[in-house]
Amino acid sequence: MNQSVTELFDTSLLDAVEQWNDYANDNAQTERVLWGLFTPVKDSLQIAQQVMEAVQAGNWTLPASLPDPEVLGGITSELGDIQAAAFQKMLDEVGRYQNTGAEAGKLLSEALETSGEPQKQLASWLEASLKVTKAYQEDFNQQLADLGAIQSAYTAWWQKSVESLFAGKA
Repeated sequence: MNQSVTELFDTSLLDAVEQWNDYANDNAQTERVLWGLFTPVKDSLQIAQQVMEAVQAGNWTLPASLPDPEVLGGITSELGDIQAAAFQKMLDEVGRYQNTGAEAGKLLSEALETSGEPQKQLASWLEASLKVTKAYQEDFNQQLADLGAIQSAYTAWWQKSVESLFAGKA
C-alpha cells in the first residue's frame, strides 16, 4: 500500500500540469521584462526635455512669423498618415483576436467531447486550454510589437516636427 502519489495520476494529466507550470514560470519572467520596458513617464519626460531644448535654442522668444504653411502642412499630413496606419494596425489586432477566439472555441469544445477516464478528460482540457492561452499570448505579443512601432513612429514624428518648427530660430 506504499504507492507513490504520481502512480495515482494518469501520465497525460501529469504532463499537462507540468506544461502549464512551465508556461506559467516562463510567462512570469517575460512579464517582469515587459514591465521593465514600459516606461511612459520616462518617455514623456524625454519629449518634454526635447521641447524645452528646442524652445531654449530659440532664446525663449516667439517667432516673428508663423511657421511656413508647407512645413505645417507636411507635419499635419505625416501625422494623418501615422494615425491611419495606427488605426489599421488596431483593426488588424481585432481581427487576429477574433480568429483566435473562434479557434479557441473549437479547441475547447473538442476537448470537452473527449471521452474516457476523468483524468484523461482533464488532461485533454488542460492541453487545449494551454494551446488557447499560448495563441492569445502570441496575439498579445504581436499587439505589443505593433504598439511599440506606433510609439516609435509618433516619437520620430514629434522630434522631426519640433526640429522643423524651430529650424533656424537659434
